[in-house]
Amino acid sequence: MRVPTHGPSSIASLAASVAAILAILASSAMAEMSVERTWNEEHAELLEQIGRQKESNVKWRDRLAVEALDLQALILPTDKDPLDVVLRRTAALVNYFKSHNMLSESKSNGFERQLHELAAVVQTTSEPDARRKLYHQACGLRRRIAFANPRLDFDSIVCMLEQPGYHRMMEQARAVYPGHSKGGGPVLIENLKSKPVPIQLLAGVRVTSGPWHGKELVGKFSGLELNYSGKELLFAATTDAEVWHIFRFNLETKELEQLTDGPNDDFDPHQLPSGRIVFTSTRRGGIGRCGLVPESLTYTLYSMESDGSDMVCLSFHEGNEWAPTVSNNGKIVYTRWDYVDRHWGTAHP
Repeated sequence: MRVPTHGPSSIASLAASVAAILAILASSAMAEMSVERTWNEEHAELLEQIGRQKESNVKWRDRLAVEALDLQALILPTDKDPLDVVLRRTAALVNYFKSHNMLSESKSNGFERQLHELAAVVQTTSEPDARRKLYHQACGLRRRIAFANPRLDFDSIVCMLEQPGYHRMMEQARAVYPGHSKGGGPVLIENLKSKPVPIQLLAGVRVTSGPWHGKELVGKFSGLELNYSGKELLFAATTDAEVWHIFRFNLETKELEQLTDGPNDDFDPHQLPSGRIVFTSTRRGGIGRCGLVPESLTYTLYSMESDGSDMVCLSFHEGNEWAPTVSNNGKIVYTRWDYVDRHWGTAHP
C-alpha cells in the first residue's frame, strides 16, 4: 500500500485517471460486480447523458463548458454513443501521460498505436452490436492505460465496504435515520491490477482496547482513512447501539482500538499532521434544521489526541459539518450545510 504525497502536482497527476480507477475498483468480488457489468452500467449512464445533452438548452451547455475544469468530462456534440465518449477520454488520458512524461516512450507509443488501431476499426461500423463490442474493447484498453500510471506502483489497496440501505438522504442517515445496514467493514484488495482478491481485514479480529474490548465489530461501518505512515486505518463503526464510535486498526499488528465511546455519534476521522485526530461529532449539542429530534442533531468538528483523550470542540457553528481532511498547507478542509443568508433551495446544493 502506498500513501501518496500530498502536493498539488501529485494530486493533478492522479486526477486524470480517477474516474477509470473507480470503475476498476467496482470489479471486486466483494461488490459482486464484474468489470464487464461495471462497463455496462457506465454504458447506460453515458447513453442518458448523451440524450440529455441533445435536449438541453444551448446556453446551459455553454455555461457548463465555461465552468468545467476539463472539457473532456463533458458530453460533446460529436459524441454519438458511449463508444465515442470512452475513446475520446482514453485519448485524453494517453495525451496527459505523454505531455507529463509519465510513461516510457515505448509504452506511450504502444498505447497510442493500440488506440489508433481501435479508432480506425470504429470508423468502419455504425452497427449497434458491433459498436457495443468495440466499446468493451475500449474500456479494457482504458483500464490497462490507467493502471500504467507510475503513481500506481502498488498492487494492494484498502477500501471500506458499507451497507448504505435505501433511505440515506443526508449524513444524518449514518446516525438515527435507517440509512445504513449491518455488515461490511474495511477490505484489503490484493492483486488489484490482475485478479483482485478481497480480504476482510476484521474477520475474527476482536477489539483490543476500549469499552468493546474482547468483542468483534459486527455492526455498521462508515468512512475510511489511511494514516500518514500507511500502517493504520481510522474508521467509524457501531457496537451494540445506533451510535457511531471511532476505531483504529493496525495493519501490521492487527490491533483494533476503540478511541471514542458514549451516547454521541463520532465519525469521519482524519489524522492531522500533529498526530491528533479531527472528526465529526454530536458532542457539541444542539438541533439541526430540516428535521425533528432525535434524528436532526447538530454535527460539528472535534479534535482529540491519537489515544482518544483531550477532546476539543473546534466549531460551535449551528449547521452541520462533514468529512474533514487536510489541505496542502496544513489547514482543515471540510464541508458545511449552511443556511446563512441564502435562499433555502440555493443552500441545499
